Amino acid sequence: MRGEKFDDVKQIIRFIWKSATLIGKSLKAIYLNTMGRLMACFFRSTFLGRTLIILGLIAAIGVVYLTGKYAIDISIEKSEYILVTSAVANVREGNTTETEVIERVKNGDRLNWKGESKQWWYVQGDDWKKPGWISKKLAKLERKKDLLLNYEMRGFGLAFLASLIMLFGGFYLRQE
Repeated sequence: MRGEKFDDVKQIIRFIWKSATLIGKSLKAIYLNTMGRLMACFFRSTFLGRTLIILGLIAAIGVVYLTGKYAIDISIEKSEYILVTSAVANVREGNTTETEVIERVKNGDRLNWKGESKQWWYVQGDDWKKPGWISKKLAKLERKKDLLLNYEMRGFGLAFLASLIMLFGGFYLRQE
């Protein structure tokens, strides 16, 4: 029994070792095909070219930082509303079918959720004078989270473009 557990552990260790070796070889190939070639191009550039490459990289990193800090606003907006699922539905004054109909709504309408009882939603439309009740059979509660990404134009795009021109211009200037 004890020998079987040891064999399982050895197999797991072998699997992890093989996986790590494969990942290491893949990362080495990626490095040699990207960074290795870029470094070779960097060292073939003239002094002015290397200077432009370094300044271009620093400028690009700085512009990305400034864009994230001053031009991009990321937020999560949570919303809860009642979505009408029936073709047409009545909104009533009370939470029984005997009460007066105060509004009519249609499929896809979104109503502000005010509360609920066992079989009814307490809702209000944006342009209604007072809230009312709609059957839970005719509508459902929707909870939604939206990721909002706001970008304000502040000239960072042009600065980033200029940094890329500097960077690639530096690679263009090669030693003879």
